[in-house]
Amino acid sequence: LVYGYYPTYSDQKSTLVCVNPPSSMNNQPMKDQIVDLKGPEKGPLVYKFLFTKFPHHQKYFKGHETQDVNTVLEDPYWKGQGKNFLWKLHRLVEVSKDEAKFKLSVQEMVAGHWEKHEVGAEVWKDLIGILGGLLQELGREPVKEWVEFCEVFNKHAEEVRANGYEL
Repeated sequence: LVYGYYPTYSDQKSTLVCVNPPSSMNNQPMKDQIVDLKGPEKGPLVYKFLFTKFPHHQKYFKGHETQDVNTVLEDPYWKGQGKNFLWKLHRLVEVSKDEAKFKLSVQEMVAGHWEKHEVGAEVWKDLIGILGGLLQELGREPVKEWVEFCEVFNKHAEEVRANGYEL
């Protein structure tokens, strides 16, 4: 798989099916890799990668829509955003073995992003490309469990969209 260059599925109906139910998701390989994303300098890397490979996402960051991607690493705003993103990612990985907690965490995140920033469920389809590509940038080949994680995440995100972004 080539991460970071996945097509988005916003023009198709989402019919993602996960082979294994979320409760059987093996999150240990992801926990092992997510260690590479710890540290205050890693947070802004997320956004530099995001805006370089997925520039259409920058429009969701009001006041930063046209910021030069080369200034992201030193900007305090992106350090804070990156820290929050990585904390949420760590939390999602941690709860991914518990189907009910994972579903609720995803739904709260997606509904909250819609309410605050009008970030629709279709935007989350790029998550596998973002995570996989970022790990590759850091010299790690992403484990296959990230694909399942993102498929289940997107299934729950689509449920929130279908429900009018209400929980």
